[in-house]
Amino acid sequence: MSDQIDLFEYLRHVALVQGRRQLHPVRASVVMFVALDSHGISGTRATVDAVTIATELGISPRQVWRHVEWAVENGWLEQTEKPTRGLKGKPGRRARYRLTRPAINLHLIPDRVTPTAVDTSDETEEVV
Repeated sequence: MSDQIDLFEYLRHVALVQGRRQLHPVRASVVMFVALDSHGISGTRATVDAVTIATELGISPRQVWRHVEWAVENGWLEQTEKPTRGLKGKPGRRARYRLTRPAINLHLIPDRVTPTAVDTSDETEEVV
């Protein structure tokens, strides 16, 4: 079970890994839509409206669910309530998720870092 995280900190993590190209843009958009559907800024009780997300992103609802499954498997979301079936023509309850602190690499990507000059001399300046 991962640490819970609030909406703003979560979106900051999504922006960070997307900006560093460590998260596919569509996957980032899916988790942002889910995050924005959470209860206030607490990061709890998020639901997935796969049809709306799919329409907004131009993908299929099944692709949305694949990205949500990835997010759960990789610690971006935690399912807190399972969905229920509706009875007597009434809709059931959607699954609920909470935003979690993902384990991400916050170090810069090595091939994008500009090398800096390193002083390798053993000479040190003496203070008199």
